[in-house]
Amino acid sequence: LNNTYVIVNETGTTDTFNIVLTAEPLSDVVLLLTSSDTGEATVTESLTFTPENWDEAQIVTVTGVDDTIIDKRQYPVVIVSISEADSDVLFADVENQRVGVTNFDDEADRDDDFILDPDDPCPDNPDCDGDGIRDNEEPTEPCITDPDCDDDGLPDGEEPTEPCITDADCDDDTIPDGDEVAPECITDADCDDDTIPDPDEPAPECITDPDPNCGGLIEEPEKPDTTDERDDDDETPTPTPEKETTSGSPDGDSSQNVWIPITAAAGALLFLAFSRLLLLAYLRNRDPILSHIAISEFAENIDDASELFENSSIMDPQAFRVPSDAEIDFLSDEPGITDIKFTLRTDSGDMQLGSLTASYSDTQNIPAHSLELEALPNVISISGLVSEIIWTINAKKPLGTKFSLELQVAEEWVAIEEIGEQTLQIEPSVEMNFQARLVAISPFRTRKTSINAPVGIIDLEGLGQNESSSE
Repeated sequence: LNNTYVIVNETGTTDTFNIVLTAEPLSDVVLLLTSSDTGEATVTESLTFTPENWDEAQIVTVTGVDDTIIDKRQYPVVIVSISEADSDVLFADVENQRVGVTNFDDEADRDDDFILDPDDPCPDNPDCDGDGIRDNEEPTEPCITDPDCDDDGLPDGEEPTEPCITDADCDDDTIPDGDEVAPECITDADCDDDTIPDPDEPAPECITDPDPNCGGLIEEPEKPDTTDERDDDDETPTPTPEKETTSGSPDGDSSQNVWIPITAAAGALLFLAFSRLLLLAYLRNRDPILSHIAISEFAENIDDASELFENSSIMDPQAFRVPSDAEIDFLSDEPGITDIKFTLRTDSGDMQLGSLTASYSDTQNIPAHSLELEALPNVISISGLVSEIIWTINAKKPLGTKFSLELQVAEEWVAIEEIGEQTLQIEPSVEMNFQARLVAISPFRTRKTSINAPVGIIDLEGLGQNESSSE
C-alpha cells in the first residue's frame, strides 16, 4: 500500500491508493476489497496480480456515498484481503491490510447544531434563544426560539430535567414551577417529605419544613390571677403618669437611624458582588478556545518534507500532548499547502475577527511533531503541515478585548501580532516556532491564554479502536 488513509466527500468525490505485491507469485493472486460501511464509501471490488504484472502498482478507487442525514465526518475502513481459493497458496497467510477513510458530510449545517440550515431558524447560532440549550437538544421545535418554553417563569436552561422544559407544573402539585420555593421542589410534590402535599401546607415556609407544628398557633399557658382581693371600700392607688418621650429626645428610639448606614452598606456590597459577576462573565466568554487544527498532507510527488523545503532544515520531531479535556477537531486540508493561517472566530461560526497568515518557506528551521490520539481510530495516520489553527470565543463581539498571537521561542513566549478584523501577513523574518497560543487581553488588563497548538510538520496517529474493524 502506498497510502493508509484516503479522504472523500458525500458529494461523490473519489480518492485513490495503490497496491503492489512485494514478492513474485507462482500463480495468480486475487485481492478482495470491501468497505466496512457501504453507506459511507464504496471501493473497487477486486484486483488480480499475475506472475507477469505482480510488481506493477494497481489503483484502488474509493468513492464517497451521499446520505440525507447530518452525520458530520464518518470513518469507514477499506479492508484488503487475499482470496485464498483463487490465489497462490504461498500468499494464504498474508494478513489483511486496512486503509482508513474519512467521508466528509455535505449537508448544510453552518452552526454544527445538527439541524439542516433550511430548517434552522438560526442557521448561524447553535443556541437560537440563548437559554444555554443547543438547538438540537431542545425537546420540541418551538422551544428552539423560546427561552421559556412552558411559560412558567423559569428559563429552560434552569429547569431541573428535560420534561420540565415543556411542563409548567413538573410535579403536578398545582404550584407553577416558577413559583416553587426551592429548585428541588420543582420535581417533588412533597418537598419536605412530611406526607403533606406542598399545596396543602399552612404557609409557604412549611413546604421545606417537616416540623408538624409549622404554621400553627402556639397557645400560651394562662397566667394565674395574682391580684389581691381587696375590700370594696379599699382605695385604689392613683397611677403615676409616665414621662413621654419623643424620637428627638435622648431617651427616644434611634433604631431607624442605625438601619440607614447598614442598608447603605448592604446595597454597596450587593452592587459590588453583581459587578464582579458581570466582570467574570465578560472575561469567561472571551477566553480563547483552541477548537480546530487543519493538516495539509504533502503533495503526491513529495516523499519527504526535506524535498518541499530545500532551503530549510527539518528539526527533530518532538512528542506533542493534547490536554485530556480539550475538544479539538482535526481537519484534513487540501494537500500541498505550505502556508499557515491563525484564525479567530466567534461562536456564531463566522470569520469576522480576522486572521494572520505566514509562509513556512520563510522559516529556516521547520519544527516537527508527533501526535497520538486515543479519540481517533487506529486506522488514521496523517503526515503533513499544520495549515490552519482556529480559536473561538463564546461571545458575538470582542467588546474591547484584544487577541495577541504568541509563538514559543527558546522556551519563551513572544508576542507576534494582534488578530484584528483584517487578514494580515506576518513578516517573513518571523520564524514559525514549535508552538503557538492566543492570548486575550481585556480592557481591565487581565490576560487569558489558550492551550498550546503545534506548528510545522506533524505526524498524527489514531490509537482508538475502530468499531467496524473490531467486529
